Formats: sequence, structure tokens, C-alpha cells
Amino acid sequence: MRPKDIVKTIIRSCRDRGKGDIPIAFLSDRRGWGDAQVGRYVEKHFPATRGYAFHNWQSGFPPPVWPGIVHFQNRYALLENRWPKSLSLYGSVVVTWFHGDPGNRRSQFWNLGKKLESYLPKIHCVMTSCQLTAERLARWGVPERQLRVVPLGVDLELFRPPTASERNRVRQWLKIPHNALCIASFQKDGVGWDSGMEPKLVKGPDILVKVVKRLARNYPVFVLLCGPARGYVIRRLEQLNIAYHHMLVTHHYDLPVYYHAADCYLIPAREEGGPLSLLESLASNVPVVSTRVGMAPDIICHGENGFLADVDDVEGLTNSVAKFADRPCLREQCMTRGSKTVLNYGWERITHALIDDVYADCIW
Repeated sequence: MRPKDIVKTIIRSCRDRGKGDIPIAFLSDRRGWGDAQVGRYVEKHFPATRGYAFHNWQSGFPPPVWPGIVHFQNRYALLENRWPKSLSLYGSVVVTWFHGDPGNRRSQFWNLGKKLESYLPKIHCVMTSCQLTAERLARWGVPERQLRVVPLGVDLELFRPPTASERNRVRQWLKIPHNALCIASFQKDGVGWDSGMEPKLVKGPDILVKVVKRLARNYPVFVLLCGPARGYVIRRLEQLNIAYHHMLVTHHYDLPVYYHAADCYLIPAREEGGPLSLLESLASNVPVVSTRVGMAPDIICHGENGFLADVDDVEGLTNSVAKFADRPCLREQCMTRGSKTVLNYGWERITHALIDDVYADCIW
């Protein structure tokens, strides 16, 4: 009997005897903020009555054998081949591919794509968080039957709109002038984990600086920065004499208070899987201006609950932020509609979508 058949036999016998649910090993590397956060929230909201036993496997390495579903939330645990593994020792395999074009020979994702291609016959499902990446994977060659789109979620209890007094207190604490246009950017956009003086261009720190520079000609701009490796942006803001505040946040539970100070959240990236900050901003009643990357086109309806611009479109991003500054009613409209939109992305709802659209299809 083949190893995979043995695993299936074990699962069937366990279920027939009523001794347990189908076990899921969810690989969320604790060293990565985003992966670890997703793992914790899915674990928190995973229902106990759906026929599965969820295990948040917080390690860079997968289990040696698993009689159930193994979900590589961190794709590198599978595609970097850091261990000799036969996927036939798992009942079913899911891998999440957040961003990157595996069909672009000039891309850093070309080699990952080649490895994914070799694994496709043994993978039940390739999951991603947005339609843009799903379309890219389909063009590259992932069969439609193996593709699933399940968006990221947000903690709607943690990230919430501030009261007027909360907002005023935070802005005073951060020394943000009363009339300042506060633009928030909470990300890691430098190479490595040191000062980040070399820009990580995929995140668009150069675009961020160009947009802020243009805005500063007509508005009293204040830039609110969070995250490690922001040295490039900080140096450029200092050279341009643009006011800013930078803080390192060690846990995402500390983030909400900083969203409360912002007038607008700017996503200038050239590539994204989410980002999580998109949903966190909307939940915090902060309007978003973003390039058409990641989940942004799936969530933002241009001019209705936020604004979108093409990648590298400095003028488009600048004009959109300026609209929020010039038209308070439009900003209020986007805030109101954004708050309604984000209700569809609470982690409980996303977890059930993961079960219904992905795990349920892995039962053989």
C-alpha cells in the first residue's frame, strides 16, 4: 500500500470509530508578524463543531507525517525545501501564495514558481488572498480547480473607530499639529532588519516620499510611521524637512492607537498580498488611498469607500490624498462606507470561509 493510501486509511478508520475530527496543521511561522497573526486569529475563531481539529503549527518546519490537512500558510516552509519531505505522507496539502509573479523570469519568485510547479500534482489547493494574484497564478498555469481565494481578516474588536476625545489625545501625545494632514504608513519597507537604509522597492517607499513631497507644497503634512527598517523614508523626510513621528511596535495589539491619529492611510506598494493595514485602517475609520495591489481592488470601490491609483502613479495618489484634505464631506463618506465594507472581513467570517471554500474540499 502506498504511503498516501495508508494515511487515508488511518483517517477513515478514526472517523468511522468516532474517535476524532480531521486534523489540520496550520503552518504559521511565529517569526513572521503577519503569518503568526493569521494563525492566532484562525485558531481563536475556529469552530469546535465542524468536524476538524485545528492545530496552529508555529514552526518554520512542517510535521514529519500528518494524517489530515497540512496548510502551508508560510509558503517558504514548503518551497524553500529546507527538509527532505514526501507530500504523500500527508492526507491533503494546501499552500498559500500571497504575492509575486511565478511566471516572471526576472522576478525573485521565478525559482519559487518552479518549485511550486513540481509540487502541483501533490497539492490539493493553492490559496491566495486576492483576485489579482489568483488571476496571475491561473495565467501561469495553476489549474482553476486548484485555486481558491480567501481574503485576510481583521479583529473588529481591537481595531475600531476612535471617539473625538481619543483622537485628540493621541494627536496631542504624538505632537501632531491640530491643522496637520496626518498620513499614516505602517509597514516594513527597508531591506533587512537593521536601519533599512536600502529601500525595499516592492513596498514603494520611494513612491511614498514622492507623494508626501508633492503634498507638502500645499498642505501642512505630518507623516506617521510604524514598523522596522524605515531608515530610507526617515532620511528622505528629514532631507525634505517634512515633520514625522516614527515608532517601533512590538505587537499588533499596540497598533490601534496610532490609527486613531491618522487622517489618511497611504499604500504606495508595487506588490502586496493584503496588506493587513488596509483592513485595519477601514476598521479604525481611516480612509485609504492605495495602488491597485493585493486586496485593495477587491475591497476599495474607487471614489466610494476609498481611492485607487495605478502602481507608480505618484500624481494619482497625490491627487486622491488631496481630495480628502480639500473635501471633508468626501472623507466622511469614505469613512462611513469603509466602516460598512470592513464588516465583511471580521476573522470569524473569514475563518468560516476558509473551512467552507478550502478545507471542506480537501475531504476525500
